Amino acid sequence: MAWLRALVLLVVALFLGGCASAYQGAQIPVMPPLGVLFGSHRAPLQTDFEATPIGSKVGTAKTKLLREPFYTRLPIAAWGNASIEEAAKEGQISTVTHVDYAILNVLGIYIEFTVRAFGD
Repeated sequence: MAWLRALVLLVVALFLGGCASAYQGAQIPVMPPLGVLFGSHRAPLQTDFEATPIGSKVGTAKTKLLREPFYTRLPIAAWGNASIEEAAKEGQISTVTHVDYAILNVLGIYIEFTVRAFGD
């Protein structure tokens, strides 16, 4: 009878784990394909570049995430603020003219999302 109870608990745990695995980690505005071992990607956050000056100052802001990569992909820890406002504040920018981002992935365990703001 104890083995039957253990089997029922195991099946219930497996079904409940499926709900947790639907969570894919931090919500970011763009998500390029992540490499299995390593990935690094950089791209603009805006696509309208006509007559857009780059600016003389640059500010960066980062969000970092540690997660369990195998079963649930749930975050273990996350910290940082990768907002455009934070990047502008760090670069002492009063007028933001252009924004891009970079994402770094190492083994699906450590993910770093960086926003760079350009302006004057």
